[in-house]
Amino acid sequence: MNNKNKMMIAFYQRPYSSKSVQKIKELLDTKKPDELLLLSIAEQKKSSGTINSYLGRKDAEKLRDQYQKDQEIRSNQYAKEILKIGENKNITTKTSMKKGNIFKIIKNKMDEYKPDILIINHSDKTKLDKILSGCVEDEVVKKCKNKIIVV
Repeated sequence: MNNKNKMMIAFYQRPYSSKSVQKIKELLDTKKPDELLLLSIAEQKKSSGTINSYLGRKDAEKLRDQYQKDQEIRSNQYAKEILKIGENKNITTKTSMKKGNIFKIIKNKMDEYKPDILIINHSDKTKLDKILSGCVEDEVVKKCKNKIIVV
């Protein structure tokens, strides 16, 4: 049986604010995890057929591929600051990069890694945005059993 205190921080869509980063530092100091997993997620959504009709199939594929690469780069950049913080606090820090549906990736990684605490970014979506496109924060809080901290 593994008694390590594990924390997982998910990075997706946008960076944590400086206030959120400060809260993460405080949580690392108070919870003192033995391991920290930084999960960078590049969301993969199916695009509508509309983009193909405007650009053509090949150009639409190139655009989607470039968008995906940009998301990966941004997500990894968001994680770099926290990676440095974890290393400076002598916490065993691991990184993982995944592509796909954000909620499914978080849920699967939680089932695999079994963190004691999951930290996710708060949503800045309006109620209408949440109705139309969903909200990762709401879905994770409702469906995941682990302790979740939204910063």
